[in-house]
Amino acid sequence: TLFPYTTLFRSRSRLPLRTTAPMPPSSGAGDGAQVVSIEPLQGVVGPDSSLPIEVTFTPSLEKHFNFNIELRVRNKPQPLVLNVKGEGYAIHDTLHLSDAVGKFVEISPYSPTRVDFGLVHINDKIIRQLQIANSGRFNYDVTLSLKVPPGVRMPPVAVTPELATVGRNEKLPCQLAYSPTSDAPLPQGLALQVAVTNGRTYTLQLNGKGKKPRLVFSFTKHDFGPCFVVTPKNGMTPVEATLQLVNEDDNEVYFDAAFDEVDFLTATVSQTTIAPGEAVSVQLSFAPPSAGKFSTKLPFLINGLWSVSVAIAGEGCELRLELVDPSQQQLALGSVPLTSSAFR
Repeated sequence: TLFPYTTLFRSRSRLPLRTTAPMPPSSGAGDGAQVVSIEPLQGVVGPDSSLPIEVTFTPSLEKHFNFNIELRVRNKPQPLVLNVKGEGYAIHDTLHLSDAVGKFVEISPYSPTRVDFGLVHINDKIIRQLQIANSGRFNYDVTLSLKVPPGVRMPPVAVTPELATVGRNEKLPCQLAYSPTSDAPLPQGLALQVAVTNGRTYTLQLNGKGKKPRLVFSFTKHDFGPCFVVTPKNGMTPVEATLQLVNEDDNEVYFDAAFDEVDFLTATVSQTTIAPGEAVSVQLSFAPPSAGKFSTKLPFLINGLWSVSVAIAGEGCELRLELVDPSQQQLALGSVPLTSSAFR
């Protein structure tokens, strides 16, 4: 990093003065690199005027520097001495990312690192831990920002913190979280950049996709149709239906059947955890207490994240037995001899 500094060389003489400066000193490391540069190396200072001289300090080692630079003025027996002091330091930063088992792995700043969240259930959240370490002697600032491709909506990825200061000999914990709201994959080109002020920049390319639990319902809508009213007096029995839930996922699936109590429908289930490839039956019993149409929805919360509703409908009908021909309410059989029969 360059650190320019400007000093003024002023003349109070009535005559112009010519000045020259020697070659700037090197770092002393044997590489020939100049630590201090001077511009200009020579010039003329007019009467009662000044000449700005820019001194640039460019350290190449972590050490203290102390230089005396002589400015020779023509016809002046003693040179002017400019003392230049400075200290060179470097930013010592490292970035670590936790892997699938929680072990931290160092990230290279020279090439992008691929971070794959894999398949994540919708509304679930997966977190990857980041750790920024400062092994240097000075604090530094770091910025964490998502780089979203143009024309793409903000993806369901969050990083915290976005801006922080890492103290010397400290480690800053950060979190990278992915919480999909649909089964769409993360956009191509999405990246996280970790930029250290006056230091290096790390690039993490992000990949991942939302996933719905593969719990298959035998139906999501069922109509019992017209059914007789069920009361304690008429002796009618409820109408039954069976809802099958099949787990076609690779992992165990559990569901919460938080049904609201209604007087015309009951739902019973023997278990709420289903192993891969297994099935569970939900027994539905429709018993309309009165004539009329009934409907409700049965909510199923899968893995505490994904919600599915099953719509149930049916109609209650009164139990009545009537003659097709009302005129037959009175039927005359006439005179019938003993031991004989009459039919109408």
